[in-house]
Amino acid sequence: MQENLKKYWKKNLKLKNYDFLMKAKELRQKSTEELIQLLNQLREKLMQLKMRKEAGMPLENPMEIRNTKRDIARILTILRERGIKL
Repeated sequence: MQENLKKYWKKNLKLKNYDFLMKAKELRQKSTEELIQLLNQLREKLMQLKMRKEAGMPLENPMEIRNTKRDIARILTILRERGIKL
């Protein structure tokens, strides 16, 4: 059963076109719609990482949660600069 869980998490934790610790400069070049879509993907990933951690499964990279939170904060900052409140 644990092997099935590992396969599930490995498969579902991947995001399309996402590199960890994105630069604010790169994010500012994206459109608002792209940022909102990326924000939703990152929030989903963060939720899955937290669930995985609480389930007692080891994370491949323990810094993944921290990096994901920082990327979410970067995106929210850029959206607020543009005058968009979520």
